[in-house]
Amino acid sequence: VAMRKYLVMFVSLLTAACSGGGSGGSSSSAPPPVPTSNVSGAAVDGLIIQGTVRIYDFTGGSQGGLLGSATTDSRGHYSIALQAESRPVLVEVTGGYYLEEASATQVPLGAGLKMTALFNHATGQPVTIAVTAYTHAAAALAQYLIAQGNGIAAAIDAANTRFGVWIGHSITATIPLDITDPGNAVAQPTPAHNYGFLAGAISNWTEAHNPTGVISHTAPYRSIEFIQTMHEDIRADGLLDGRGAGGAALSFGTTPLSVNVYRAELAMHILRIADDGANRTGLTGTRLLQYARAYAASVDPIFNNITPIPIDQPTVTVTSPSNSQFVAGLVTVNGVVTDTA
Repeated sequence: VAMRKYLVMFVSLLTAACSGGGSGGSSSSAPPPVPTSNVSGAAVDGLIIQGTVRIYDFTGGSQGGLLGSATTDSRGHYSIALQAESRPVLVEVTGGYYLEEASATQVPLGAGLKMTALFNHATGQPVTIAVTAYTHAAAALAQYLIAQGNGIAAAIDAANTRFGVWIGHSITATIPLDITDPGNAVAQPTPAHNYGFLAGAISNWTEAHNPTGVISHTAPYRSIEFIQTMHEDIRADGLLDGRGAGGAALSFGTTPLSVNVYRAELAMHILRIADDGANRTGLTGTRLLQYARAYAASVDPIFNNITPIPIDQPTVTVTSPSNSQFVAGLVTVNGVVTDTA
């Protein structure tokens, strides 16, 4: 009888141990679902309408699996519900069309034309991500830094921060405003207006360097091609200096690209598009002069330690009389005045 009693107790204990009851829970319980984050923003060359926005995994330092997608609306805006663990991600915009601010020309984003942005996604946290010429260039800088052995997340943060310091505000969290829309009229510029004027400056610069006899903003003399070349430029060597892979000279049509183009000349075209009839914000070049000066004065290493050119101080060179020549009486002095753009 005693032996039977002990056997019953042993079986009871074994059953309790295998039941999975109590505070330990079941070993087969499913993990909680990954929180969903809202990633929203806008794609802006001009406003990119009906463009496809895709978010890809960037954990390995290059485009990985697709995590989500959306289509931009009539204001270039998009919104994607992203359910993914914290990781670096790539936002890519392809397709659709935009209007050049300087000429109102409609430009399609055909095959091979795109803009991108990189950011470090935090699970469950909503985030605003603009996709612009400057996020596309910052993505190229991040890729260059990664290729040089830097950590992926650190390279992304460093590139986005450096471009943000250059243009005076976050390149991802600030959504550029359409400067051709009278609904964006203000008395004083905001960061969103300044960002919009940068897009307008690229459009204005490309129109000014359109070859003679060619209709404005026809392929390949458009902002989107300029942006692709800008990306290629910095991706090659970490510099915006007009040199691509292997040190090859880069150009826009017959116009060589250089530090001066990206910095001083685009700053001048901020002022020119501001004083153009296409600008409907009510902001003039005078209102934007301080911002344009700061943009042109950047000393970030991407400019290869080349001294900035002041945009509102033309250079005067006396051609005659020559240096050290003594003159007396009524003298005619000849000279040349040059501007930065």
